[in-house]
Amino acid sequence: MMNRLFAAWSLPALVFSGYLSSGRAPVACAADQQPPQVVEEFNIAKGGDLILLPVTIADEQYPFVLATNCDRTIVDFRLRHLLGNSLGEMEGDKELGHWEEFAPIPMKIGKLEFTASRPLQCANIFPPPVRERFGHAPYGVVGLDFLRDRVVQIDFDNGKLRILAAGPNAEREPKSGREPMLAEGSRNFPSIVQRVDGHGWSPFVVDTSMTGPVIVPSRLMAELIEKKAVTNLCEEAFLAFDGRQNRYRSGRLRGLGATARQVVRDLPVLEGDFGCVGLGYLSRFQLTLDFKNGKLYMVPGANFDAPYHDNWTGMLVVLRDHELTVAAVDPKRAAAKAGVRPSDVLLDLNGTTAAGFSVFQISELLGKGGAHKVTIRRECREVVLELIRPKDDALNDALPRN
Repeated sequence: MMNRLFAAWSLPALVFSGYLSSGRAPVACAADQQPPQVVEEFNIAKGGDLILLPVTIADEQYPFVLATNCDRTIVDFRLRHLLGNSLGEMEGDKELGHWEEFAPIPMKIGKLEFTASRPLQCANIFPPPVRERFGHAPYGVVGLDFLRDRVVQIDFDNGKLRILAAGPNAEREPKSGREPMLAEGSRNFPSIVQRVDGHGWSPFVVDTSMTGPVIVPSRLMAELIEKKAVTNLCEEAFLAFDGRQNRYRSGRLRGLGATARQVVRDLPVLEGDFGCVGLGYLSRFQLTLDFKNGKLYMVPGANFDAPYHDNWTGMLVVLRDHELTVAAVDPKRAAAKAGVRPSDVLLDLNGTTAAGFSVFQISELLGKGGAHKVTIRRECREVVLELIRPKDDALNDALPRN
Protein backbone atom coordinates (compact mmCIF):
# COMPACT_ATOMS: atom_id res chain seq x y z
CA MET A 1 0.00 0.00 0.00
CA MET A 2 1.19 3.51 -0.72
CA ASN A 3 2.94 5.34 2.12
CA ARG A 4 1.40 8.57 0.90
CA LEU A 5 -1.76 9.42 -1.00
CA PHE A 6 -0.84 10.81 -4.40
CA ALA A 7 -3.25 12.73 -6.57
CA ALA A 8 -2.58 13.36 -10.24
CA TRP A 9 -0.85 16.59 -11.22
CA SER A 10 -1.78 16.59 -14.85
CA LEU A 11 -4.15 15.42 -17.53
CA PRO A 12 -3.56 12.14 -19.37
CA ALA A 13 -0.23 11.68 -21.10
CA LEU A 14 -1.57 12.70 -24.50
CA VAL A 15 -0.70 16.32 -23.79
CA PHE A 16 2.97 15.41 -23.38
CA SER A 17 3.36 13.72 -26.78
CA GLY A 18 5.71 15.22 -29.33
CA TYR A 19 7.87 17.37 -27.05
CA LEU A 20 11.01 18.67 -28.75
CA SER A 21 13.57 20.77 -26.90
CA SER A 22 15.05 23.62 -28.90
CA GLY A 23 17.61 24.82 -26.38
CA ARG A 24 16.66 28.40 -27.33
CA ALA A 25 14.09 29.27 -24.69
CA PRO A 26 14.78 32.53 -22.84
CA VAL A 27 14.63 33.93 -19.38
CA ALA A 28 11.22 35.58 -19.16
CA CYS A 29 10.98 39.35 -18.78
CA ALA A 30 8.71 41.99 -17.28
CA ALA A 31 5.73 43.08 -19.35
CA ASP A 32 5.00 46.52 -20.78
CA GLN A 33 2.59 48.41 -18.57
CA GLN A 34 0.54 49.95 -21.44
CA PRO A 35 -3.07 48.71 -21.34
CA PRO A 36 -3.55 46.14 -24.10
CA GLN A 37 -6.43 46.01 -26.55
CA VAL A 38 -8.61 43.07 -25.51
CA VAL A 39 -10.11 41.01 -28.35
CA GLU A 40 -11.92 38.52 -26.10
CA GLU A 41 -12.05 37.93 -22.35
CA PHE A 42 -12.96 34.79 -20.42
CA ASN A 43 -13.67 34.13 -16.75
CA ILE A 44 -11.40 31.42 -15.34
CA ALA A 45 -10.79 30.00 -11.88
CA LYS A 46 -8.49 32.03 -9.66
CA GLY A 47 -5.28 30.42 -8.50
CA GLY A 48 -3.95 27.27 -10.12
CA ASP A 49 -7.07 25.31 -11.03
CA LEU A 50 -7.56 24.04 -14.60
CA ILE A 51 -8.22 26.75 -17.19
CA LEU A 52 -11.53 26.08 -18.96
CA LEU A 53 -12.64 27.91 -22.11
CA PRO A 54 -16.15 27.87 -23.62
CA VAL A 55 -16.14 26.13 -27.01
CA THR A 56 -19.25 26.15 -29.20
CA ILE A 57 -19.86 23.24 -31.58
CA ALA A 58 -23.15 22.92 -33.49
CA ASP A 59 -24.72 25.74 -31.43
CA GLU A 60 -23.96 24.04 -28.09
CA GLN A 61 -21.30 25.25 -25.67
CA TYR A 62 -18.83 22.92 -23.94
CA PRO A 63 -15.89 23.53 -21.57
CA PHE A 64 -12.46 22.72 -23.02
CA VAL A 65 -9.13 22.70 -21.17
CA LEU A 66 -6.45 25.16 -22.29
CA ALA A 67 -3.31 23.10 -22.92
CA THR A 68 -0.20 24.93 -24.12
CA ASN A 69 1.67 21.64 -24.50
CA CYS A 70 -0.83 20.05 -26.86
CA ASP A 71 -0.18 20.61 -30.55
CA ARG A 72 -3.79 20.48 -31.76
CA THR A 73 -7.44 20.47 -30.74
CA ILE A 74 -8.65 17.22 -29.19
CA VAL A 75 -12.31 16.35 -28.72
CA ASP A 76 -13.49 13.89 -26.12
CA PHE A 77 -15.27 10.75 -27.31
CA ARG A 78 -18.54 12.02 -25.81
CA LEU A 79 -18.78 14.53 -28.70
CA ARG A 80 -17.84 12.12 -31.46
CA HIS A 81 -21.35 12.26 -32.90
CA LEU A 82 -20.82 15.94 -33.78
CA LEU A 83 -17.67 15.39 -35.83
CA GLY A 84 -19.05 13.77 -38.96
CA ASN A 85 -17.36 10.90 -40.80
CA SER A 86 -14.12 9.50 -39.40
CA LEU A 87 -10.93 9.86 -41.45
CA GLY A 88 -9.67 6.67 -39.85
CA GLU A 89 -7.88 5.42 -36.79
CA MET A 90 -4.60 6.92 -35.61
CA GLU A 91 -1.85 6.09 -33.19
CA GLY A 92 -2.31 7.54 -29.74
CA ASP A 93 -1.89 6.83 -26.06
CA LYS A 94 -3.19 3.24 -25.76
CA GLU A 95 -4.20 3.89 -22.16
CA LEU A 96 -6.88 6.22 -23.52
CA GLY A 97 -8.33 3.62 -25.85
CA HIS A 98 -9.47 4.13 -29.43
CA TRP A 99 -8.15 7.17 -31.36
CA GLU A 100 -9.66 8.63 -34.53
CA GLU A 101 -9.13 11.63 -36.77
CA PHE A 102 -11.86 13.86 -38.21
CA ALA A 103 -11.92 16.70 -40.67
CA PRO A 104 -11.86 20.12 -38.96
CA ILE A 105 -15.27 21.60 -38.25
CA PRO A 106 -16.27 25.22 -37.47
CA MET A 107 -16.08 26.11 -33.78
CA LYS A 108 -16.26 29.20 -31.66
CA ILE A 109 -14.08 29.85 -28.64
CA GLY A 110 -16.02 32.54 -26.90
CA LYS A 111 -16.96 34.80 -29.82
CA LEU A 112 -13.83 33.94 -31.82
CA GLU A 113 -14.50 31.76 -34.83
CA PHE A 114 -12.02 28.93 -35.22
CA THR A 115 -11.50 26.05 -37.61
CA ALA A 116 -8.48 23.86 -36.87
CA SER A 117 -5.74 23.79 -39.51
CA ARG A 118 -5.16 20.08 -38.93
CA PRO A 119 -7.50 17.11 -38.49
CA LEU A 120 -9.23 16.90 -35.11
CA GLN A 121 -8.23 14.09 -32.79
CA CYS A 122 -10.90 12.22 -30.85
CA ALA A 123 -10.43 9.81 -27.94
CA ASN A 124 -11.75 9.03 -24.48
CA ILE A 125 -9.46 11.60 -22.88
CA PHE A 126 -11.79 12.51 -20.00
CA PRO A 127 -13.19 9.26 -18.56
CA PRO A 128 -15.14 9.44 -15.28
CA PRO A 129 -12.09 8.96 -12.98
CA VAL A 130 -10.35 11.95 -14.59
CA ARG A 131 -13.44 14.13 -14.34
CA GLU A 132 -13.91 13.16 -10.71
CA ARG A 133 -10.27 13.81 -9.83
CA PHE A 134 -10.27 17.37 -11.16
CA GLY A 135 -13.87 18.18 -10.28
CA HIS A 136 -14.56 19.31 -13.85
CA ALA A 137 -16.17 17.69 -16.88
CA PRO A 138 -14.26 18.99 -19.92
CA TYR A 139 -15.20 17.89 -23.42
CA GLY A 140 -11.87 18.52 -25.07
CA VAL A 141 -8.57 20.35 -25.22
CA VAL A 142 -7.75 23.67 -26.89
CA GLY A 143 -4.17 23.41 -28.10
CA LEU A 144 -1.57 25.26 -30.11
CA ASP A 145 -3.50 25.19 -33.37
CA PHE A 146 -5.73 27.86 -31.78
CA LEU A 147 -3.02 29.60 -29.75
CA ARG A 148 -0.13 29.69 -32.20
CA ASP A 149 -0.92 33.05 -33.83
CA ARG A 150 -2.39 34.75 -30.79
CA VAL A 151 -1.38 36.74 -27.73
CA VAL A 152 -2.85 35.30 -24.52
CA GLN A 153 -2.80 37.02 -21.14
CA ILE A 154 -3.65 34.95 -18.06
CA ASP A 155 -4.53 36.93 -14.94
CA PHE A 156 -4.74 34.36 -12.15
CA ASP A 157 -5.30 36.98 -9.44
CA ASN A 158 -8.54 38.28 -10.98
CA GLY A 159 -9.61 35.09 -12.73
CA LYS A 160 -9.39 36.41 -16.29
CA LEU A 161 -7.95 35.10 -19.55
CA ARG A 162 -7.69 37.67 -22.33
CA ILE A 163 -6.92 37.35 -26.01
CA LEU A 164 -5.00 40.51 -26.93
CA ALA A 165 -4.64 42.24 -30.28
CA ALA A 166 -0.87 42.52 -29.79
CA GLY A 167 1.84 41.75 -27.27
CA PRO A 168 3.78 44.27 -25.18
CA ASN A 169 5.59 47.05 -27.03
CA ALA A 170 8.80 45.45 -28.32
CA GLU A 171 10.65 48.79 -28.28
CA ARG A 172 10.03 49.25 -24.56
CA GLU A 173 10.55 45.70 -23.35
CA PRO A 174 13.71 44.90 -21.33
CA LYS A 175 16.61 43.55 -23.35
CA SER A 176 16.55 40.32 -21.36
CA GLY A 177 13.27 39.45 -23.04
CA ARG A 178 14.33 39.84 -26.68
CA GLU A 179 15.08 36.15 -27.19
CA PRO A 180 12.43 33.75 -28.59
CA MET A 181 10.31 31.66 -26.25
CA LEU A 182 8.77 29.32 -28.79
CA ALA A 183 10.87 26.65 -30.46
CA GLU A 184 10.87 26.49 -34.25
CA GLY A 185 8.72 23.83 -35.90
CA SER A 186 4.99 23.25 -35.75
CA ARG A 187 5.22 20.43 -33.20
CA ASN A 188 7.34 22.26 -30.66
CA PHE A 189 5.72 23.50 -27.48
CA PRO A 190 6.37 26.76 -25.59
CA SER A 191 9.29 26.50 -23.24
CA ILE A 192 11.20 28.87 -21.01
CA VAL A 193 14.55 28.78 -19.30
CA GLN A 194 14.36 29.14 -15.51
CA ARG A 195 17.06 29.34 -12.89
CA VAL A 196 17.08 26.25 -10.67
CA ASP A 197 18.81 26.60 -7.30
CA GLY A 198 21.66 24.09 -7.12
CA HIS A 199 21.94 23.75 -10.90
CA GLY A 200 21.62 26.92 -12.96
CA TRP A 201 19.51 27.58 -16.04
CA SER A 202 17.35 24.78 -17.38
CA PRO A 203 14.53 24.56 -20.00
CA PHE A 204 10.94 23.82 -18.97
CA VAL A 205 7.85 23.22 -21.07
CA VAL A 206 5.02 25.62 -20.16
CA ASP A 207 2.10 23.32 -19.36
CA THR A 208 -1.25 24.92 -18.53
CA SER A 209 -2.90 21.51 -18.21
CA MET A 210 -0.78 20.49 -15.22
CA THR A 211 -1.97 21.65 -11.80
CA GLY A 212 1.29 20.86 -10.01
CA PRO A 213 4.22 23.29 -9.89
CA VAL A 214 7.37 21.62 -11.26
CA ILE A 215 8.55 18.40 -12.89
CA VAL A 216 12.26 17.84 -13.51
CA PRO A 217 13.91 15.06 -15.54
CA SER A 218 15.56 12.19 -13.67
CA ARG A 219 19.11 13.31 -14.39
CA LEU A 220 18.46 16.80 -13.01
CA MET A 221 16.65 15.37 -9.98
CA ALA A 222 19.69 13.24 -9.17
CA GLU A 223 21.94 16.29 -9.39
CA LEU A 224 19.66 18.39 -7.18
CA ILE A 225 19.48 15.65 -4.58
CA GLU A 226 23.27 15.34 -4.54
CA LYS A 227 23.62 19.11 -4.05
CA LYS A 228 20.90 19.12 -1.37
CA ALA A 229 18.79 21.49 -3.46
CA VAL A 230 15.77 19.19 -2.91
CA THR A 231 14.53 18.65 0.64
CA ASN A 232 11.84 16.40 2.13
CA LEU A 233 12.92 13.75 -0.32
CA CYS A 234 10.80 10.65 -0.65
CA GLU A 235 10.16 7.94 -3.20
CA GLU A 236 6.48 7.48 -3.68
CA ALA A 237 3.94 5.57 -5.70
CA PHE A 238 2.28 7.85 -8.25
CA LEU A 239 -1.21 6.68 -9.12
CA ALA A 240 -1.75 6.93 -12.88
CA PHE A 241 -5.16 7.37 -14.48
CA ASP A 242 -5.17 3.77 -15.69
CA GLY A 243 -4.80 2.55 -12.10
CA ARG A 244 -1.15 1.58 -12.37
CA GLN A 245 1.36 2.73 -9.78
CA ASN A 246 4.67 4.22 -10.91
CA ARG A 247 7.42 5.16 -8.50
CA TYR A 248 9.04 8.57 -8.67
CA ARG A 249 11.12 10.69 -6.36
CA SER A 250 9.54 13.86 -5.05
CA GLY A 251 10.47 16.61 -2.63
CA ARG A 252 10.72 20.34 -2.12
CA LEU A 253 12.73 22.39 -4.60
CA ARG A 254 14.81 25.07 -2.92
CA GLY A 255 14.12 27.71 -5.56
CA LEU A 256 13.01 28.36 -9.14
CA GLY A 257 12.81 31.68 -10.92
CA ALA A 258 12.99 33.75 -14.07
CA THR A 259 15.90 35.82 -12.75
CA ALA A 260 18.33 35.60 -9.86
CA ARG A 261 16.13 38.02 -7.87
CA GLN A 262 12.74 36.70 -8.94
CA VAL A 263 12.74 33.29 -7.26
CA VAL A 264 9.84 31.21 -5.91
CA ARG A 265 11.01 29.25 -2.88
CA ASP A 266 10.11 25.84 -1.50
CA LEU A 267 8.06 24.36 -4.33
CA PRO A 268 6.95 20.72 -4.56
CA VAL A 269 8.89 18.98 -7.31
CA LEU A 270 8.29 15.63 -8.96
CA GLU A 271 10.66 13.52 -11.03
CA GLY A 272 9.51 12.93 -14.62
CA ASP A 273 10.59 12.39 -18.19
CA PHE A 274 11.35 16.05 -18.96
CA GLY A 275 11.27 19.50 -17.39
CA CYS A 276 7.86 21.11 -17.07
CA VAL A 277 6.27 23.99 -15.13
CA GLY A 278 2.55 23.83 -14.39
CA LEU A 279 -0.14 26.00 -12.89
CA GLY A 280 1.17 25.58 -9.34
CA TYR A 281 4.13 27.72 -10.45
CA LEU A 282 2.69 29.76 -13.32
CA SER A 283 -0.28 31.00 -11.25
CA ARG A 284 2.13 33.03 -9.13
CA PHE A 285 2.55 35.38 -12.10
CA GLN A 286 0.48 37.34 -14.55
CA LEU A 287 1.43 35.69 -17.82
CA THR A 288 1.42 37.10 -21.33
CA LEU A 289 2.17 34.44 -23.92
CA ASP A 290 2.97 36.22 -27.16
CA PHE A 291 2.86 33.32 -29.60
CA LYS A 292 3.07 35.73 -32.54
CA ASN A 293 6.55 36.90 -31.57
CA GLY A 294 7.67 33.92 -29.51
CA LYS A 295 7.92 35.62 -26.11
CA LEU A 296 6.65 35.04 -22.60
CA TYR A 297 6.24 37.82 -20.04
CA MET A 298 5.99 36.92 -16.35
CA VAL A 299 4.98 39.61 -13.83
CA PRO A 300 4.87 38.49 -10.16
CA GLY A 301 1.30 38.35 -8.93
CA ALA A 302 -0.39 38.56 -5.56
CA ASN A 303 0.52 34.95 -4.71
CA PHE A 304 4.13 35.13 -5.83
CA ASP A 305 5.52 34.60 -2.30
CA ALA A 306 2.58 32.64 -0.89
CA PRO A 307 3.49 29.28 0.66
CA TYR A 308 2.38 26.21 -1.26
CA HIS A 309 -0.14 24.38 0.91
CA ASP A 310 -0.38 20.63 0.44
CA ASN A 311 -3.25 18.50 1.65
CA TRP A 312 -1.75 17.02 4.82
CA THR A 313 -4.91 15.19 5.88
CA GLY A 314 -4.32 12.11 3.72
CA MET A 315 -7.79 12.05 2.18
CA LEU A 316 -8.37 12.40 -1.55
CA VAL A 317 -11.54 14.37 -2.29
CA VAL A 318 -13.19 14.12 -5.72
CA LEU A 319 -16.43 15.37 -7.26
CA ARG A 320 -18.70 12.35 -7.65
CA ASP A 321 -22.37 12.67 -8.59
CA HIS A 322 -22.14 16.43 -7.89
CA GLU A 323 -20.93 15.83 -4.32
CA LEU A 324 -17.49 16.24 -2.77
CA THR A 325 -16.68 12.64 -1.90
CA VAL A 326 -13.72 10.99 -0.20
CA ALA A 327 -12.24 8.65 -2.81
CA ALA A 328 -9.36 7.25 -0.76
CA VAL A 329 -7.73 7.64 2.65
CA ASP A 330 -4.09 7.13 3.58
CA PRO A 331 -4.20 4.87 6.66
CA LYS A 332 -1.20 6.62 8.23
CA ARG A 333 -2.47 10.18 7.97
CA ALA A 334 -4.73 12.40 10.05
CA ALA A 335 -8.01 11.71 8.21
CA ALA A 336 -7.80 7.97 8.79
CA LYS A 337 -6.92 8.48 12.45
CA ALA A 338 -9.97 10.74 12.84
CA GLY A 339 -12.24 8.09 11.34
CA VAL A 340 -12.74 9.35 7.76
CA ARG A 341 -13.59 6.54 5.34
CA PRO A 342 -13.76 6.19 1.56
CA SER A 343 -17.21 7.11 0.16
CA ASP A 344 -17.86 9.63 2.95
CA VAL A 345 -19.48 12.79 1.54
CA LEU A 346 -18.01 16.09 2.75
CA LEU A 347 -20.81 18.41 3.91
CA ASP A 348 -19.05 21.06 5.98
CA LEU A 349 -15.47 22.20 6.55
CA ASN A 350 -14.73 24.35 9.59
CA GLY A 351 -18.27 25.73 9.70
CA THR A 352 -18.58 26.47 5.97
CA THR A 353 -20.80 24.45 3.64
CA ALA A 354 -18.54 22.38 1.41
CA ALA A 355 -20.92 22.44 -1.55
CA GLY A 356 -19.69 25.89 -2.55
CA PHE A 357 -16.09 24.79 -3.02
CA SER A 358 -14.37 23.21 -5.98
CA VAL A 359 -12.12 20.17 -5.64
CA PHE A 360 -9.13 22.47 -6.08
CA GLN A 361 -10.30 24.87 -3.34
CA ILE A 362 -11.02 22.04 -0.90
CA SER A 363 -7.53 20.66 -1.41
CA GLU A 364 -6.01 24.07 -0.68
CA LEU A 365 -8.13 24.54 2.45
CA LEU A 366 -7.23 21.09 3.75
CA GLY A 367 -3.56 22.02 3.46
CA LYS A 368 -3.84 25.04 5.74
CA GLY A 369 -3.77 25.15 9.51
CA GLY A 370 -3.17 22.43 12.05
CA ALA A 371 -6.72 21.17 12.59
CA HIS A 372 -9.98 20.80 10.67
CA LYS A 373 -13.51 20.12 11.86
CA VAL A 374 -15.42 18.28 9.15
CA THR A 375 -19.00 17.11 8.87
CA ILE A 376 -19.47 14.11 6.62
CA ARG A 377 -22.44 12.08 5.51
CA ARG A 378 -22.00 8.35 5.88
CA GLU A 379 -24.87 6.34 4.49
CA CYS A 380 -27.89 8.13 5.99
CA ARG A 381 -26.35 9.87 8.99
CA GLU A 382 -24.11 12.87 9.60
CA VAL A 383 -20.84 12.50 11.52
CA VAL A 384 -18.63 15.29 12.87
CA LEU A 385 -14.90 14.53 12.99
CA GLU A 386 -11.82 16.53 13.95
CA LEU A 387 -8.60 16.14 12.02
CA ILE A 388 -5.43 17.03 13.93
CA ARG A 389 -2.06 17.50 12.32
CA PRO A 390 0.58 15.70 14.42
CA LYS A 391 3.36 17.88 15.78
CA ASP A 392 5.95 15.51 14.40
CA ASP A 393 4.38 15.56 10.95
CA ALA A 394 7.03 16.24 8.33
CA LEU A 395 4.38 18.24 6.42
CA ASN A 396 4.82 15.83 3.55
CA ASP A 397 5.35 18.89 1.42
CA ALA A 398 6.33 16.73 -1.52
CA LEU A 399 2.71 15.73 -1.98
CA PRO A 400 0.96 17.15 -5.05
CA ARG A 401 -2.31 18.96 -4.67
CA ASN A 402 -5.57 17.10 -4.75
